Amino acid sequence: MMLQATGDFCNLLGAIITRGVWTQILQGFYFMCVDFVLLSEIIIFNPNVWPRIKTALNIGAPPDQSPSGSSETLLVVAPALAFLPHALTHFLTPGQTTAVGWTIGMVSATSYLSSRLPQIWSNYRKASVDGISPTMFALAVSANGTYVLSILLNTPFLDGWAGVGWYYARQFPWLLGSAGTFMFDFCIVGQCVLYKGIRPRLGRAGTGPDMEPLIEADESALMGFEASSVQ
Repeated sequence: MMLQATGDFCNLLGAIITRGVWTQILQGFYFMCVDFVLLSEIIIFNPNVWPRIKTALNIGAPPDQSPSGSSETLLVVAPALAFLPHALTHFLTPGQTTAVGWTIGMVSATSYLSSRLPQIWSNYRKASVDGISPTMFALAVSANGTYVLSILLNTPFLDGWAGVGWYYARQFPWLLGSAGTFMFDFCIVGQCVLYKGIRPRLGRAGTGPDMEPLIEADESALMGFEASSVQ
């Protein structure tokens, strides 16, 4: 989850700096809001984390007053994050701004791609997708696919091939992150189909009525072998 949040933050920051497609920026803000909600749920509902945070926030605070450190920190950090892209574009040259935005975009792509690998490996190792929402990853496949299409269809062909090449070079981190995540999410959807659909049906087919005579015959043979061994 932390890798996903890091990717979303760098995705939004880099898109603003490089003046990306407006849909990139809008989705970036939405992803940050969702990440905030999910991270809050992870902290609040984790019995090993939330009590420690409450204890730490209450250190040195009067019993009748609620801690305000977290809210004060949010009031300071949020405006700073909002004005960070503007500050970078103001103090850096256009070339430097593009390089910084491109680098941040590559960090976002790396975070996105890295966030899927542990989940894929865990599913494979356990041969299970318990705790995973197939619908969420199916929607993620659709979202990343249309995200890539939105970037490709926004190509400025009227500016000549030089403009097209520059556009793709500038958008490469976002194309890499979305296309790579698309493939990984598609792999997770395939695991959901395999572990929740195909394997259970094959297991039920292997123990159906047609197999019962064979199972009983095997059990009778095994009992006869054990009886002869005892004699």
